[in-house]
Amino acid sequence: MRNNLLTTVALLALTTGSALFAAAAPDAKPAPKIAVIRLEEVLRASKLYAAGMEKWKKEQAEATAALKSIDEQLQKLDGQLQVLKPDNANYAGIQEEFEVLKLKKDITYKKIRAELERRQVGLVKAVFANAKTKLAQFCKERAIMIVHLAPDLELNAPGFSDVQLELGLKSVLYYDPAMDITEAFVPYLNAAEATATAAPATPAAPAPTATPAAKPAVDVKP
Repeated sequence: MRNNLLTTVALLALTTGSALFAAAAPDAKPAPKIAVIRLEEVLRASKLYAAGMEKWKKEQAEATAALKSIDEQLQKLDGQLQVLKPDNANYAGIQEEFEVLKLKKDITYKKIRAELERRQVGLVKAVFANAKTKLAQFCKERAIMIVHLAPDLELNAPGFSDVQLELGLKSVLYYDPAMDITEAFVPYLNAAEATATAAPATPAAPAPTATPAAKPAVDVKP
């Protein structure tokens, strides 16, 4: 009987102690919410990127047309050189025009190529910066604390050294598809971009009251 009583007292003491310890312990913080995103898909689906690429392709088409026009002139001059003899009075002038135009084409091509690349890089950087800002807002609204890039889970490199490099660059090997926020973020991003680009309508300013023009203090003669 005495042993049963001691056992009961011991169990009560352990239970009470555990309860007191649990009450005294600080509240456990919830685990941080983590998500992944497919960045390339986000950038391609961005309306800002689509509009920028449409403009870029138009500029590329105009540049191609300009180079084609130079090519047509070069072909015309080359045809004239093929007909004329070197001792012809016009031969030297046409040949000089041909060489100058050929040099102009090379310079124009390099200049256009560099400018188009600069604009394309600028567009991607601008879209990325905007998407990053909107992603921060998106995550704060949903208490998401960190976002990883969704990795390509396959090895696509053809060579052994490239495969080794690809393995070394992989930081995430698995993620639950439920963590992927790409499909939810794209409409959020496009809605924010549409709001930012829509200029608010401003009322027209009232026309100023006509006043007689003041005479200049000094007459200036032409």
